[in-house]
Amino acid sequence: MSSNAEKHNMTSRDAGGIKYAIAGLLILFFVLCFTYQGTVESYGAQEGYALKVYDYKAVVNKNHSYDITQKLTVSVPADMKTITFYIPKGNYSISDIKVDGGKAVASVKDNDMEVRANVPPSASGKDHTFTLKYKISAYQDNIGAYDRMYFDPLSAAWKVPIGRVNITVYLPEDFPDEDLNMFAGQFGTQDATNKASFSVSDHVVHITADKVPANFGITLKAQLPDGYWKGAINYTWGEEMAGVIFAVILIMTLLLWLIGGRDPRMKHTRKFYPPKGMLPMETSYLDNGHFKTKDMITLLIYMGIRGYLRIQEYAPKKYRLVKLKEPPVQEEKYVRNAFNTVFRDVYQGRAVEMSDLGPRLKDTFVQMQFDVSSGYTSKDMRPCTTLSKIFRLIATIMLSLGVASIPTLSNMYIDTEMKYMMPVATLVLSFVSIIATCWVFDNRREYDTNEYRVKMGASLVFFGAVVVYGCVQMWSRFSAVVVPVIIIGVSFICLWLTVIMKARARGNAVANNRVDGLRRFIATAKEKEITSILRDNPYYYYQILPYAFQFSQMEKWAKKFQYMGIQPPSWYEFQLSGHAQTDKMKKKGTVAFAFSLITFARTFASEYDGMINRERLKFRQGRF
Repeated sequence: MSSNAEKHNMTSRDAGGIKYAIAGLLILFFVLCFTYQGTVESYGAQEGYALKVYDYKAVVNKNHSYDITQKLTVSVPADMKTITFYIPKGNYSISDIKVDGGKAVASVKDNDMEVRANVPPSASGKDHTFTLKYKISAYQDNIGAYDRMYFDPLSAAWKVPIGRVNITVYLPEDFPDEDLNMFAGQFGTQDATNKASFSVSDHVVHITADKVPANFGITLKAQLPDGYWKGAINYTWGEEMAGVIFAVILIMTLLLWLIGGRDPRMKHTRKFYPPKGMLPMETSYLDNGHFKTKDMITLLIYMGIRGYLRIQEYAPKKYRLVKLKEPPVQEEKYVRNAFNTVFRDVYQGRAVEMSDLGPRLKDTFVQMQFDVSSGYTSKDMRPCTTLSKIFRLIATIMLSLGVASIPTLSNMYIDTEMKYMMPVATLVLSFVSIIATCWVFDNRREYDTNEYRVKMGASLVFFGAVVVYGCVQMWSRFSAVVVPVIIIGVSFICLWLTVIMKARARGNAVANNRVDGLRRFIATAKEKEITSILRDNPYYYYQILPYAFQFSQMEKWAKKFQYMGIQPPSWYEFQLSGHAQTDKMKKKGTVAFAFSLITFARTFASEYDGMINRERLKFRQGRF
């Protein structure tokens, strides 16, 4: 018994942990959403050496690529073993990086490409010229009205003064020289004449400057006729690929749902009574295969209605259970076992205080879980088939990968530290949001309407935020609206197909359909129907009450009987100081009693779950 109790302590469904996990991941998501991912140059340190001459030559090609050679004369400190140079990043790819003819080690640093090279032993403590070569291949712009040239022959990232700057840029033969402009200055200011001289002749640009201060940058910019660049890298195929990926995911998810994710078809009816032999405590396990604290409270209400115990409220939110009589042998075995456990060593007519109920209820929970689950072990009574579980997992993984592919394809040609982190974060967040949505949907019958709407709405917003963030990135990269909007719509269709992809076994579906018939009747019962039933069964209200409580519809059920003269129950007793409150409650009838019973249930659930959490904390502290 103790091992079962410990298992219950560690495995009972406690939404608190899930909520904290989701909240943490959601916070992480929004932190990532607002993390700067622009392509402005980093102003990271370039310290540790003096840069005497900055000689820069670039050949601009018609395919909007740049072949760049930089000769950097550096006064190398005596103890320097490696030297770091920075290449500014932008809307282009950087390749073929070499230093002094050898291959350099390059990595992304903030918003620059960091290039590390070894310092020759002969250069230590002397002036040495490093030759840095690389190729820039610009991406096809999405402006539409014109083409543009925009690049920095001198990045403002250099955080050391430069003695001499020589920049030569060779433009294509048909380049309109008159459209070229230079912008120069330190970060935060602009000065095109004070430090740098600029000239362009016969498609060759010459820029010189002396004693250039730190963080001084030079930018060349030109607005060119539309279509001037021929053969620039076109990565808009990423947008088309994303559309194809989601089309495939939609088709595959639909096929999975059609093949093994649908419940057996049943005719929806309304039932006045529950299925024969099915007690209210069993309906939740029939629905989702889980047993929870609420089922135990339903059992107490059921035993009260059957006359086995009395619930006494002797102070606000203070209760005790009074033992009245033993359940007969005709009663379900687990009900008799639960009664004996709750009233262990208690004489008839005596009460068990709330403070003493915790360990008894824990033992009752374990016994009920075992006894109820043993009645639904057959393959035909499973609430979810193995095939549908596998299909739902496959659909969840497919959709998560699809959502992660959006930032992957959008940033494939963008050099940023977040290039690889964002797809991973999106994959994790989308997976968690899909699981959360499935979890809320699977337990929807345990919530009232408003609670279900709030939880489902929150999970959908969570998922939508992840998808929309990726689509906004796609829109900003490709300047396209249609495909991102379609992807958002398809994502939600796939999400819903995944959520409802929980097929019941045939026997479970039949029994659950009958229970749903009673649930539908409780929600939609008309006054004439209730009046007719009460003529034949005056105790009908209390007979169905534990089912209404189990379905989270007790308040709705009580309102239907508010003016039908239902007598207060003998198994729920108010022993508050004075009789005015008791008389007032009796006069209000079924609705007031329903609120009292709801308060009782919440108080018991809070006390019991609090005890379980305290024991779990002690267990963890003892373990660790």
